[in-house]
Amino acid sequence: AGEEEFLNLLCNNGESFLQSAADCVPDDVWDSGILDDVIERIGPTLVWTGTEMIVWGGDPFPSSLSTEKNSGGRYDPAADTWKATSTANAPYARDYHSAVWTGENMIIWGGGTEDYNTGGRYYVGNPDGDSDGMADACDCAPADEGATKAPSEVRNLRLGWDKKTLTWYSAASGAGQGTVHDVLRFSLSELPVGTGPSETCLASGVEEGRAEDSQSPVAGEGFGYLVRGRNSCGVGTYGFSSDGSERTSDACP
Repeated sequence: AGEEEFLNLLCNNGESFLQSAADCVPDDVWDSGILDDVIERIGPTLVWTGTEMIVWGGDPFPSSLSTEKNSGGRYDPAADTWKATSTANAPYARDYHSAVWTGENMIIWGGGTEDYNTGGRYYVGNPDGDSDGMADACDCAPADEGATKAPSEVRNLRLGWDKKTLTWYSAASGAGQGTVHDVLRFSLSELPVGTGPSETCLASGVEEGRAEDSQSPVAGEGFGYLVRGRNSCGVGTYGFSSDGSERTSDACP
């Protein structure tokens, strides 16, 4: 049945592609569901992935000026189900464009009333179970939507003009929105980091790239600060010394 349905989609020169399938297969039911807006289009493209058919773009039928779509659908003949293609970061809406299946993704190019010289790649077959934007195969925590990889070194740590407000670039942008930060304070007279008895965890589990230290060093002393990120994928680093050795401390849990 899947092969017959697939061939029926090609009738009528691809115009009104979902409607023609319903007409051609009276003993089956096509449920477009959330794909109602892609029924009856002129000038879409169709590719076969080996397991699914992807239909994308085109104009509603009958067409009118500037009604091209940048949406589409994926049909699984084995399950007889439709699923909408994402429109997040999708190329501009267009019709009469070109499309090809590479074996890993669909590439669309050109088309449109504006004669586009742009396109895009649409990926399938890379499940993202926690919907965090990272495919499970590359996600160190595929069941945790807040983590995609262990945090890298925190950058741009600064002490504000009020001499108590610390700011830094959050490590969450590259590691996942569940990433939090630990702030280490140490005495400059007890370097290197990891050896001083006065080292303390000024703040732990900080979500934002900001913390405050209301304490001032005694006369003749100074404070230094380091920040690391951590999430369910791992604990980040406080950075590295000039000799290349990693800075470590047990002050923060």
